[in-house]
Amino acid sequence: MSGGRGFLNRIRVLGTVLVFLFLGSFLQANGVQENRVAQARELIAQRNYNDAILILTTVVKEEPDRQDEAQELIGQIVRLRNQYNSDYETLIDLLYKDKDEAQALIIIAQLEALDKNPNKQVADDIKQAKRSARLISNNKRYRDIMSRALALLERKEYGQAVQVYLEGSDLAKDMFLESGFGNVLTNQVDRAWEDLKSASALLVQAEARLKALPAQGTTLLASEGSSAALDRLLVTIKDLATWRQRVWADGRLFRLQNEFLVKNSRQDDFFLSYSYLFVNGPPEGKTPEGILGAIDRLWADALDPWTAQIRTGVEARYLQAKTALDQGRYAEASAAFEGLRIRTRQGLDVIALWNRLAGFDETGAMDPVFRTKLNQILPLAFWLEQRMILASQGLQASKDLPQGASLIASTIPVRAGLELARAEMKAQKDSFASFASSSVRRELQTQNLSGSGITMLDSAAFFTSWQTTWTGYRALALKQEAEFVDRRGSLDYSLLDGRFSGLQTNLLENQELVEGKVKYPLQATSRLEELRPLQDLLAKDLATFISLYDSEPQEMKTPAVTRWPVRGNELLARLISAQTLQSRLLTAAKANYAQSQLAKKQGQDLVAPVNAAIQAENFTLARSSLNQLSTRFSQSLALQEDQAFRSDSDIQVKTLFDLILKGENEVVVREVRRLITQGSQAYLDQQFQSAEQILLRARSRWATTNAETNSEVEYWLTLANYALSVTTGRELSPIDPLFNEVQQLLNFARRDYTLGQELLSKGQKAAGLELMKAARDVLGKILLPFPLNQEARLLNLEILKASDPENFPALFKQSFDAAVARIATDATTAYNDLQDLDKIQPNYAGMAAAIKLVRKRLNLDREAVDPKVIAQAKALVAQATRTFDGGNLAQLPTAQAQIRQALQLDPTNGEAQALFDKITLRLAPTVVTLTPSQVGELNEILDLLRAQRTLEALSRLTEFKGKYPGVANEARVKEAERRIKAVN
Repeated sequence: MSGGRGFLNRIRVLGTVLVFLFLGSFLQANGVQENRVAQARELIAQRNYNDAILILTTVVKEEPDRQDEAQELIGQIVRLRNQYNSDYETLIDLLYKDKDEAQALIIIAQLEALDKNPNKQVADDIKQAKRSARLISNNKRYRDIMSRALALLERKEYGQAVQVYLEGSDLAKDMFLESGFGNVLTNQVDRAWEDLKSASALLVQAEARLKALPAQGTTLLASEGSSAALDRLLVTIKDLATWRQRVWADGRLFRLQNEFLVKNSRQDDFFLSYSYLFVNGPPEGKTPEGILGAIDRLWADALDPWTAQIRTGVEARYLQAKTALDQGRYAEASAAFEGLRIRTRQGLDVIALWNRLAGFDETGAMDPVFRTKLNQILPLAFWLEQRMILASQGLQASKDLPQGASLIASTIPVRAGLELARAEMKAQKDSFASFASSSVRRELQTQNLSGSGITMLDSAAFFTSWQTTWTGYRALALKQEAEFVDRRGSLDYSLLDGRFSGLQTNLLENQELVEGKVKYPLQATSRLEELRPLQDLLAKDLATFISLYDSEPQEMKTPAVTRWPVRGNELLARLISAQTLQSRLLTAAKANYAQSQLAKKQGQDLVAPVNAAIQAENFTLARSSLNQLSTRFSQSLALQEDQAFRSDSDIQVKTLFDLILKGENEVVVREVRRLITQGSQAYLDQQFQSAEQILLRARSRWATTNAETNSEVEYWLTLANYALSVTTGRELSPIDPLFNEVQQLLNFARRDYTLGQELLSKGQKAAGLELMKAARDVLGKILLPFPLNQEARLLNLEILKASDPENFPALFKQSFDAAVARIATDATTAYNDLQDLDKIQPNYAGMAAAIKLVRKRLNLDREAVDPKVIAQAKALVAQATRTFDGGNLAQLPTAQAQIRQALQLDPTNGEAQALFDKITLRLAPTVVTLTPSQVGELNEILDLLRAQRTLEALSRLTEFKGKYPGVANEARVKEAERRIKAVN
């Protein structure tokens, strides 16, 4: 109203000023110009008051005589101006007070009729007045449209409301067109309105379908239907979102174009402003209005019921799934989480439709209206997203947890299976860790969104609870993973330990080859060299094993897991010890083999000297060299077993020994025959000790080549030994250890005897007998150890005779008779007693006959051989000769036995002696030597003796002699037996 009054005042002032201006001009004019007045009247008639005033002003100035006439015309113009001002004042009242834009327009027409050519200011004011009237009219229409549309919106008649809004498509458009903005802008605006009408028509057509969505959605969501079914159901709502985007874009175009006009120093265009308001609704509206408001209301009506049902259904499914999972009902939990996933997916699909409503300006900024709506829907979207994430996580957990329990309960025999199982558990652990981390992140998101003013549906405690749940499951998965790491460690270690055991068995077998009873250093060398790379590879693998389990994450290092590096190091230490042993054994094997080859060569080098000694008949040297050869071969075989060489060496030694025996046997037979002849003759000559010595030499020489005794040697040696047994002790040998002591005692006894005789001859009987008794006491000391000592016995008889001459003859006879009687039972004692008595009284009656009898009994004197026996012996020799001449070696032992029988019948049979020697030479010598193998076994027996295992050594020696008949008399065997028995 105030704007209208100001406009009226400006008109009044302007009229007055113009009148005075015109008058001034008129007064200054020179002369009267009739034509000017007439011209002014014509202009007034034409309502061209401004030009008329200019002319009349000139008339007043220049034609004083026509001032009245001019003044009258000016007055007429003033009156007309006053009428104009009055009408204009009425116009102002109608516009701003009465709001009667229709009557105002009539007044405006009148004003335009009053002044056909107003000045610019007046013209502008009229124009402004006319605009104001139209604006008031448009505004009334705008309010009417908005009011009617809002009523329809409140009654949920959205399509009709949109149709009402579309009625405003021409509101103030005439003013828009009058502004002359150009075709570009006009065409854009026209296209936007055409699009609005098109989108609105689609909305009206789909309204019924959209209103049916809540019921359809209720059924679908309750059944946890498929996404495809939901997508089909949401086609219309998606179309609605598309239509809204078109409407929003059209409204935005109206706003932007209006802002563009303002920016370019133009005022707001009412048509664009009304168009924008019809799309977006009034800014002061409390509820959504405009076409967008209708769409948003319809959208809310369609989706809000779904939103409520989604939240209720999701919450129920969530609680069911969570409870089942917490209680270990994994199948139920899996089904519930799957249902939860479907419901949350459907919910998010529905909520995601809101994204289709988003509008963005040219700067990328979001539509503030949508942002406000987004703040309302965001908490639910976030809530659903969390439930969907938990659904996936819970579904995974409900599968993983029983699978983990199943894996733990199963027996997995292979490493690949354990690795897969470990990977499964690690994946579970990582999943649960990821789940826990996501709970932390969602908690932070909740806090951040809450801090930005958004009211979230979940509290921080909710996510903390899930973090605890996932952390607990992670701990379980970690424990199970550690169990599989432990099982893998057990399997890995078992394989490594098995490899070590195999290598150790190999090593110990090689140790047996190197250090055992039977040695194979050559074979051991090859195997030991092959063994070392395997040991080194195992050491490398053990280091990898130790590193593998040492490098396990700290949380994986349970006591069960940490024992594997310890056991690995222990096994590695054992392996290092085994490598040390391998090195030592390899060195020893090489050294032993080298020594065995050296000993073998040394033995082979002795073959030639043995053969040379045999050729030279130096059999002692040959035998000594052969023993050395056999020892070297035995040493070689003791260090390197070689069956072929053992067999060859045994054969070679035996062959050489047989050559020695064969050559030496001829010499032995000749020498033994000579010794038998000498020994038998010495016996016959009563030279028993000499006979024994000669015959012992014969026995020893015979044993050089023969294991069996020579019957002739043994026959004569038996006679000599027997004869010596009869005479042994009668005389004491100077080499006897007690010889000097006995001789001293004999001297004491003789001294006492001689002094006693002297005293008896002087008549000092008591003193003489006392000395005689002392002499006998001394002799008793001799006769106790040497009861047959001839000197002591004879001196004792002399003392008896001298002590009691009167009774001695009776004592002598008594002693003689006792000796004769003892010949049948104890010929040896009888012979010694008779010899002693014969020394006292050589010619005693019956003495010679008794001595002759006892000597025959003792075989000291040989009787003539019976001719029949001689003949029998000759017959045996003849038989043996025929056998020998037959040349059948198999029958020679029979012939030899016949000859032995013949010699037993007639030891002096020369033919028998000669044939015996021939047979002996024809037969192979029976003496044995020790082969290298036997030397080795004997050395083992001696090793037992040195180890003080004497009983075992004795047992082994007995077995040895039984195993190899004939070796008992071998010198080395006999020496070993002596040593063993010496300590047993």
